Amino acid sequence: MNNMQRKQVMAMVVMAVLAVGVLFGYDALSEDAAADASNYEVSAEGYNGPVSLRVYIDDEEIVEIEVLEQSETEELGDVAIDEMIAKILEEQSTDVDVESGATVSSNAVIEGVNEALAAAGMGSGDAYVGVAEGYNGDVEVEVIIDGNSIEAINVLEQNETENLGDEAIDEMIERILEAQSTDVDVQSGATVSSNALIEAVNNALDEAGVTLGEGSDDSEEEGDAAADYDAEGTLAIAPGYGGDVVLDIIMDGDEIAEIRVLEENETEGLGDDAIDAMIEKILDAQSTDVDVESGATVSSEAVIKAVAEATGQEAAESEAPEDPAADYDLETYEPEGIMVSGTGFQDRYEIYLDVIFDGNEIVEIRVIEHNETTGFGDGALRVVPERIISQQSTDVDIQTGATWTSETAMELVEKAVEEAGVTLDEQEVDEDEEPADDGGGGGG
Repeated sequence: MNNMQRKQVMAMVVMAVLAVGVLFGYDALSEDAAADASNYEVSAEGYNGPVSLRVYIDDEEIVEIEVLEQSETEELGDVAIDEMIAKILEEQSTDVDVESGATVSSNAVIEGVNEALAAAGMGSGDAYVGVAEGYNGDVEVEVIIDGNSIEAINVLEQNETENLGDEAIDEMIERILEAQSTDVDVQSGATVSSNALIEAVNNALDEAGVTLGEGSDDSEEEGDAAADYDAEGTLAIAPGYGGDVVLDIIMDGDEIAEIRVLEENETEGLGDDAIDAMIEKILDAQSTDVDVESGATVSSEAVIKAVAEATGQEAAESEAPEDPAADYDLETYEPEGIMVSGTGFQDRYEIYLDVIFDGNEIVEIRVIEHNETTGFGDGALRVVPERIISQQSTDVDIQTGATWTSETAMELVEKAVEEAGVTLDEQEVDEDEEPADDGGGGGG
């Protein structure tokens, strides 16, 4: 056997030994390390219940994390738990990215391991809890503070709207950690959830007696815009959806000549557009007795109240948009088409639709009964059926701020289509055309 052959044989032997080590050795090494380590049983609230862990720590090293109990969503939350454990063990830190789409499950692992680290005297910074009212209930966070720095923000509890408020919370946490300040922009379309996260963090900071560094200069300038403004007319303020709406109303005799917006924090693309539309209506009518913008009632009424105050007019009582179920009574209604029902927002209340066909065409969708949120879900139940009829398709744009209700409406119509056994002739849609947006309102 020549030298080259001997090297090849040795290489094959080494590879075989490594393979055996992979199959048997690593688990044995891990078990040995865990056997010598101190262990801490911890639990944190996951998406479907407690996530219980046993964390093994030896000489300030996290050597093993064992899952004792979990009821998270199969193929999502349970996978996230395993991924989070792998990240924490690799980084030897809980300062790791959460798993996309499984924030609650991910944070449960982080919270549990942080609890074990604290018990082992290895916690980085001190933990303070803050709570604030969100769109669907309390938003509770744990803020880890080291000196005057926020090391981490862990969500302990939140019930915000899936794919809207929950994502806003994640985005707000990133912004606050990056800026080391709560003076950051709110997430468009989820103002209430965003502000709840900010308030909860501020409450934790107050408890800790910590003052963070100031936010950006741009933020300060925006906050002082109204205070520094030299009004040419009458300054008027009214509460909007995201905060005060500050206007300068300029008169020319008895005529409203101009209305300037000095400050507003309404939902981008909805409340802010409503303010512009309301100003145009009031200037055109020379009166505050105008219709509010559908889906942005609070922002609209803020303009009406501010202008009425400045001009000495009496603010007219706004009429709510027509309720699509107002003309029907579920108990006495006789369906003309296919009657379908399903649960609306947060699976709280039933939505009943009567879908009427003419051959393979949907000619009418009647909302017979619902209890969806005013200004959000009810707007979706006006607009989404119109889109379905217009496009002859159940695959239409959701209504901003009312994802849950929109999707329920689509699913119910799809169910009616299947029951009727029809094939819809879908209409082509101009992709450049912006869909109507009157069912939102910026909530979580």
